[in-house]
This record gives sequence, C-alpha cells and structure tokens, in this order.
Amino acid sequence: MSSLTPITYQIRPATNEDVAAVKDVFFLTLEEFGLPASRETTGTDLNDLETNYFKSGGTFEVVVSPDGRIVGSVGLRLLGDRRAELCKLYLRPEVRGIGLGSFLLRRTIQRARELGCEEVRLLTHSVLRDAARLYQRQGFTAVQPEHPSTRCDRAYSLRLDARPISEEPDASALSSTGWTVYVTSPWRVGLPRGKEAGVPRQFGVGTALLMMTMFAILFAVLRSLNVPALAFAIIALFFLGVGAGQALLFHGRRPRRASIIMGIVMTFILSIFKAFFNGVPGPEILPSLALLFCAACFGGIIYGYVAGVLIGSVFLVSDKLRDAYRRRFPPKDEEP
Repeated sequence: MSSLTPITYQIRPATNEDVAAVKDVFFLTLEEFGLPASRETTGTDLNDLETNYFKSGGTFEVVVSPDGRIVGSVGLRLLGDRRAELCKLYLRPEVRGIGLGSFLLRRTIQRARELGCEEVRLLTHSVLRDAARLYQRQGFTAVQPEHPSTRCDRAYSLRLDARPISEEPDASALSSTGWTVYVTSPWRVGLPRGKEAGVPRQFGVGTALLMMTMFAILFAVLRSLNVPALAFAIIALFFLGVGAGQALLFHGRRPRRASIIMGIVMTFILSIFKAFFNGVPGPEILPSLALLFCAACFGGIIYGYVAGVLIGSVFLVSDKLRDAYRRRFPPKDEEP
C-alpha cells in the first residue's frame, strides 16, 4: 500500500503585486468555458485589489501552490445593508476536484459571518455547472439576477442566519492559512498541468489566420511528397473535422476525447466517400458497412488522436507565444 503524500496550499490575503497572476487564473477560466471576455473591459475590479476589496471592508485571498504559483482566488465585497457579494472564486484546472473550492467557499462564508453580514450573493453563468452544484451544496438558492449579462446570467443567494456552515465541525479550521490534500503521488495534483490544448470555441482573426497557416504548411508538405489531390482533400477534410470536433464537442473542454470520436466518424465517412470516388457500386458497399465501421473505429482512434495532438500542439505554441507577448507588453486596462 502506497503512502500518502501531503501537499499544502497557502491561502493568504492578496496584494496588488498579485494582480497579473490573479487575472491569468480569471481569464484562463473564462476562455476555457467559452465566456466572452476582454482584458481591457472585463474584471476591472481586479486592477486594484487593495482599493476595491480591502478598503471597503471586504477581503480578497489567493491560493498559492507548493511551487509558489497562484492557482486560485476568492473575493468578498461588502454591499451595505448587511449584504456581501462573493466574487472571483476561480481555480486553475489542475487543482479542481480535490475539495479546495468547497473549502474556499466555506471559508469566505465564515468571513462574511464575522463581518456581520446576513446575506451573501454571487453572480455566475449557467455553463459553470460544477460551480452551481458547489453553491447549492452550501445552501445557496437561485435568485433573479439584477443585471443579467452574457457573462453572468445566474445569481445565487445565501441567508447566513438560516443555515450553519456545513461539513465543517470546527469553524476555526476555516481560519487556517493553509489547506492540505493527501495523495498517493505528488504527481497527481498541484503540479503545472494546464488545460488540454485544442481549437478554441470562439474564433477570432488570429485563430483563423493560424488555421490557414496550418493548412498551408500541410499542403506544402503533401505537395513535396507528391501526394495525389484526392489524398490531400481527404487529409484536409479529416483535420478540419477533428478541429471542428475539438471546438464543438464537450463545450471545447475535452479536445483529446473529441479528436478520437471525430477520428472514428471522419474515417468512416471518408472511407465511404473514397469507395464511391473509386467507382465501387453502392450495393457492394452496403453489406460491408459493419466491417468498414469496425475498421474505422480501429484506425480512427489512432488517426484522430494523432491529428488532435498535431492540432493541439499548434494552438499550445500559439497560447505560449501569446502569453509571453502579454507578459512582455501588458495591456493598459481601463480604470475601474
């Protein structure tokens, strides 16, 4: 039996020196779920954490991984009339599913109690289903949002005088400056992993140019190998189908799985197309459809995965270059 390895995350108040890292977590999550965002106009309350949260009596905390990276955040802003708003509860993909989000939520609710609040409200989006379940487990109920938008179309409210903190026998534990998870291997959690790279759901000019460049390179390589026009068309359509699957299936969150599924589908469809193009009569194809589909499943898994990796690698490099450019030339955000 393998021994458990403790991994401790530090939870501390944020400062304005953390703004860039907090924004990275925030915009990474919005991009992951396909929510509209602009670094110039979205999340302007993050431009000055000390003024927008602490000076108004609220709080804003960050989660720091063992390697010193900020991997999560949560804020509490006082609204007056003994009400508070829970803001920016976001975690990087590699630290989700280990109970950290639930701990941060209960911790922030406890802080609202200590500040004398009677109600905590929050805004979210319907696409964030896991977050909605987390809120509901802590007693939040859905209410009508006062100002619904394309990024926040749902609102939740929790009456603090109606329900004690759940799943936490000792509220003082929520005041701890650290949170520890025990795993069988330190490689399972807490290390930089990021989300799976693939075609984003929202297409911009940069994405279109990148895809055109990718197909141009593919065309040049195939031409240099004297590949026939029909083979090039089949390969191009295959990559196009896999890329479309990465963007559309599973809300764009599982590009590898989507690549395998689309690989099977495209291999089956293109095999039939090639047979017809080569003059094979329809009656001769129909009895072999089951066998053809089995062959497509075997080959499609391999071809789809390989195509998905190639496409994902292009967008992974693109994301790295864009992040490096943003760090070198940070955008000038609007004043909050």
